[in-house]
Amino acid sequence: MGPIQDTLVIIKNDSIKRKLVGEIIRVFERAGLDIVRMKMTIPSKKIVRNHSLKLKKEKIGKETISYIQERADAFEVLGTLEPYRVGVEIYKWNKKQLASGKVIAIVLRGPDSIAKVKDLVGPTYPSKAFAGTIRGSYSIDTVLLSGLEKRAIHNVVHRSSSMDEAEREISLWFKQKIS
Repeated sequence: MGPIQDTLVIIKNDSIKRKLVGEIIRVFERAGLDIVRMKMTIPSKKIVRNHSLKLKKEKIGKETISYIQERADAFEVLGTLEPYRVGVEIYKWNKKQLASGKVIAIVLRGPDSIAKVKDLVGPTYPSKAFAGTIRGSYSIDTVLLSGLEKRAIHNVVHRSSSMDEAEREISLWFKQKIS
């Protein structure tokens, strides 16, 4: 058993609209994670702007181009094959999605919670997520469709991907350290 960690999960507004909140929370609780803080909110412009601040635009752009290119003409879908420009568009789409309605921010605590939540949630792209993961079980979207519609992918939840990110995001969403 590893160190006790806090991590942030955001249940996105598309999941709230689809009434998946209880199912998602149940997955985390059954895995032995404790809910330390939780709130439903419509994120402020400041939170939206700062939440994705550390998004690695070039990296996410490359991954998205590569993924779409396997299924369609990425240039036709995205309008460019420049990774950074694609990443900037994804950043804008993510900000727009995050600001478009209510979300539920949750601080989860448990041994190795960051890694555990990563395993429970599954990969960012739902089509790569195994059945049984949150994204594999509940997401009904694809990267190709989100690219064609020029919007963020509806992948059910956001999760912190590192200890530094978890600390930064918890502080941003809850304005104080958790004891």
